[in-house]
Amino acid sequence: AYYGEAFNAPNVPSFTPKPTPDDPNAGDYGYYSGKDYPQNTGDYGLTNYKHIWGSGFNFKAGVIIKPVNEFRLGIAVHTPTYYNLSYEGNATMAFGYDSPQYTQNEANKFNNGQTSTEWEDFDWKLQTPWRFMVGAAGVIGGRAIISADYEYRAYSDMKVKDWNGNNYNAYNDDIKTFYKGVNIIRLGAEYRVTPAFSIRAGYSYESSPVQTQLLDPANNSEVIYVPTSGAYDTETQPSFTLDRSTNYITCGLGYRYKNFYADLAYVYRHRESDYQAFTNYEELMNPGSFVYAPKAKVTDNNSQLVLTLGVRF
Repeated sequence: AYYGEAFNAPNVPSFTPKPTPDDPNAGDYGYYSGKDYPQNTGDYGLTNYKHIWGSGFNFKAGVIIKPVNEFRLGIAVHTPTYYNLSYEGNATMAFGYDSPQYTQNEANKFNNGQTSTEWEDFDWKLQTPWRFMVGAAGVIGGRAIISADYEYRAYSDMKVKDWNGNNYNAYNDDIKTFYKGVNIIRLGAEYRVTPAFSIRAGYSYESSPVQTQLLDPANNSEVIYVPTSGAYDTETQPSFTLDRSTNYITCGLGYRYKNFYADLAYVYRHRESDYQAFTNYEELMNPGSFVYAPKAKVTDNNSQLVLTLGVRF
């Protein structure tokens, strides 16, 4: 990830003492004002590298009840996925500034450079949410099927631990503060045009996993801090995205012949998110003075064509 800023006509340091009436070589170093010298330039960039990899396991259990041949009820539970993960990463900050007032010697001084954090790597554990599902499907006239499913994901119950299994309590508290359970509704219909050929359509709604007071604070002046790095990672990526609701619309065709089947589906996804370049914060040198991060609404529209071919044994 890369984050950078460029400044128009900034104030930049002066490398030579400002003259005084008594001594032209004395006085404070001061700066060259961007107002006086609009050709001044200044910029910096923050580069982050983060790599997380690992493996995990979970268990799934469910029950299907058919009171009559044409109607089916289903209940299922998915345990969390228990991940063992590894992390590595670091960050680099580079800066530069210039002024037409700099002499050739001054331009070779400390007006540019870069520094990096230490390379860090460690192992940790992640527990994803529990998932609970219930659904119903019915056959109409032997040729049409309609279905409805509801799923709940308990995102606020996610947990992170160190490699020895000890809870990172501060981070787990943040998870409960910023996340909430997600409700997912899926609706579907299928119509068998011929014994071998079917058409399908579906819709799905997924609520936001983020607490409402974080997405839409009741008080617009409220400053909510969102941690963007952990205790041991040394990458310093400041940006984050808060997802709002997600909607899916699908349609497709299905073909069956003996043991062979083919399905072609179009999937459209619409999601809205809030993007922040960094978290809001209070100025350390000026208590009570708050800095509100640049914030943008992001709309993500994604289309996919999915083809599935298979043979049943």
